[in-house]
Amino acid sequence: NVAALPGTRSIGAGLYRAALAGGAQALGRPIGALSAGCRADLVVLDGDHPLLVGRAGDVLLDSWIFSGNQNVVRDVIVGGRPVVTQGRHVDEDAIAAEFRATVADLA
Repeated sequence: NVAALPGTRSIGAGLYRAALAGGAQALGRPIGALSAGCRADLVVLDGDHPLLVGRAGDVLLDSWIFSGNQNVVRDVIVGGRPVVTQGRHVDEDAIAAEFRATVADLA
């Protein structure tokens, strides 16, 4: 990781910012920043999660990026619309039911 982002003190924060910039460039859309004219896409982290407690700024981003399989995301808002609330996708039940039906059809 250090070789990937030379001169960066916070690898997680550097990777996060690079992903935001690359995503915005790839899509050719005003995203990846909190500013006028940018789309309202937000990720809310669970500040009470043991991996994030007491962390802020770049240290918080490092902890999130390298949290492994721990789900530290509490909410996701896409285009101003909640998609994940309290760690649960708004369509989770319908998605699970469709998945079960598809597996049953395949079996």
